Amino acid sequence: MAPIQTPSKWTPLELEGFVRDRAPQIAAGFLKAAHGARKGIDLVAEAEKVIERFAKSFGLDLSLTRERTLVDGFADAVYNRFVIEYEPPASLTVDNSSSRNKHAVQQVKTYIEGVADHDRHPKERLAGVAFDGAVFIFVRFRDGLWRVDDPIRVDEQSTRTFLRYLLSLSTELAVTPENLVRDFGDGSGMARSCVSRLYVALKTTDSERVHVLSGQWLRQFQEVTGYGEDGGNSAGQTWPVCTG
Repeated sequence: MAPIQTPSKWTPLELEGFVRDRAPQIAAGFLKAAHGARKGIDLVAEAEKVIERFAKSFGLDLSLTRERTLVDGFADAVYNRFVIEYEPPASLTVDNSSSRNKHAVQQVKTYIEGVADHDRHPKERLAGVAFDGAVFIFVRFRDGLWRVDDPIRVDEQSTRTFLRYLLSLSTELAVTPENLVRDFGDGSGMARSCVSRLYVALKTTDSERVHVLSGQWLRQFQEVTGYGEDGGNSAGQTWPVCTG
């Protein structure tokens, strides 16, 4: 298997080739999942397996959060900026005037707004889909208005659209406290590596301006925290010092 990569490392032409090549297989997988599912949870499990196999076959790392907790409920699946609202198998119709479709579309809108608020994304940069295994209803927010597509049955063409959304919106993780702490917090490998390198760079630079600015920052840091140059404070605690 190829090394894990994010979709942004592939060219648009390569991604489109992947989509066109795999859309028939993915569509068949969705329809099979819908046919064999008795409950919504069964559809979710099987559909996610289909999506996961698609991603892994090309070494793509899709960011999935299941049952994401939002202010107004739980979004079934959020692939960073793409929301999937799973409906009971074969429950959607090809007419958005039906009560089931209206409810599903409203859920997608609510979850898009919730993800946008929480992750500080403009709503225009998100999209969502109501999906029952046999029908897609794509939902977006553009030019100050909600754009709700007509329901379309799952087939090769509609699945291409689904996969394009999935790939284009699964990157660019939101700048949230949780993501920052996870990726750059004091317990992360990234933090240890970056702070050590920064420490060495500051200590070995010949730039007088850098020395002045780093010295000013150190004095302000000591005033705020009470830590001294030896790494200790008035309470006898020790501050971890990087040595490279």
